[in-house]
Amino acid sequence: MNLPGNIFALFATFGAVSVFGFWLFRQLLISDGQGGGSGRNKRWVAAVSSGVIVLSIWVAVGSSGLILPLASTAGAVLFAYRLPVWMDVRRRKRRAEAFRQGLVDLTVGMANGLRGGGALGQTLGRVTNDLRGVTAEEMNQLLKEHHVGVEMAECFERLRQRMPSEDMTLLATAIRLTLSTGGSLAEVLDKMTAMMRERRDFDERLKTMTAQGRFEALAMGLAPLAAFGVLFLIDRSMVEPLYTTAIGRAAIGVVLFLECLGFYFINKIVSIEV
Repeated sequence: MNLPGNIFALFATFGAVSVFGFWLFRQLLISDGQGGGSGRNKRWVAAVSSGVIVLSIWVAVGSSGLILPLASTAGAVLFAYRLPVWMDVRRRKRRAEAFRQGLVDLTVGMANGLRGGGALGQTLGRVTNDLRGVTAEEMNQLLKEHHVGVEMAECFERLRQRMPSEDMTLLATAIRLTLSTGGSLAEVLDKMTAMMRERRDFDERLKTMTAQGRFEALAMGLAPLAAFGVLFLIDRSMVEPLYTTAIGRAAIGVVLFLECLGFYFINKIVSIEV
């Protein structure tokens, strides 16, 4: 293939799959995250459609080889099939993190209300009215479950399953034990609030200390692409053998594999779970 054909195939493939894929994946995200048969069938539709688009582009530009078109088509199918699941997992994690950020306000309000003599259900109702975002949504769901007859301890256990975190596990356990054995829930919530604030401060310091490592992982991944772009603009004959010869294409594959491997290991090193 000539140079214009290669460049056109690269950008056309990326653009077509991105425009089509993100529109369709956004429609399928909720159903796919549930793992049901309907969502799985829709993912297959998205995957096959993406593969057809990529293969059609290679045919349209007159590709004479088989390995690169088939490999890119298979990659597009796999990517299209798995991307909704990855997006759903990411959305759930972001929602759980947003809920965890509001737990301090929740526990402070609960402790103050209980210390003032209010019942747990009434206190939760008043505190929920002052909350915002994901925390308010989940607490409203909890109160609805409690109003239809579900025990408070069970409501918090269901909330823990929807929004899993160590802080939520401690809160659900504290409420279950306090309701079953007695004791001052306000004092327990005060201690939990102090602990959650310390953990949040520690997490912020940890993110600051690992920021350089995350930047290095990003820079390492973008450096070869930047070098290729600079050389292409200066003298395209210097980089033309990379995509016009079999050895060059094999070298690109090896570099991409090593780049992904290096990015993965650096990301694992700087991702510290506490």
